[in-house]
Amino acid sequence: MKSSLFHSLHAGELSQACFKPLIETYKKERTAGQDFTGTYAKLSKGQQALFMFYVHTNHAAKSLSDFYWWSAYFYAKGTEWQGIKWSLRFFGEDSLHSVLQDLENLLIETAHPVSLETFSLAKDHLDCHPALLASVKPVHAKYRDRIPLAVEQVERYIYLNPGEFVDLEQENLYEPKPDSSVAY
Repeated sequence: MKSSLFHSLHAGELSQACFKPLIETYKKERTAGQDFTGTYAKLSKGQQALFMFYVHTNHAAKSLSDFYWWSAYFYAKGTEWQGIKWSLRFFGEDSLHSVLQDLENLLIETAHPVSLETFSLAKDHLDCHPALLASVKPVHAKYRDRIPLAVEQVERYIYLNPGEFVDLEQENLYEPKPDSSVAY
């Protein structure tokens, strides 16, 4: 990535630009029937954290029902849920980690599935369970309010540690450009 592009991206753009090649590789490998685990292990710790952060956030931040369903889904997957929470700690995002811990406690209290074999929640599950909906709403409100600040925190980390995410191409601003009107 050119250094000028890296430094010109606005809020949310830098972290998404760093996430894009990761998710594209994930989708390509999954489509080919490959396991992403080996590729994930080769990523820097920052890339691993970014991947886990956005795998959850890009789904969960869309709506209350998406927040609940995707969080319950990742919770049932186990390792991925732990990775999502680890990513928040990695970026120093303790407030959002606390919000997801509150949701996890709620999932435990309401006996949500702890494996994909028993996971059968419909996307409209909250609509059919008003008491659960009432419990999830305040947790989602905290999540929704915290996400922009979490993205800022992630981007601060990327700005301070660009080598973990991209290879910056330095541009020589003083190099004369060839003049196409000059005959050689």
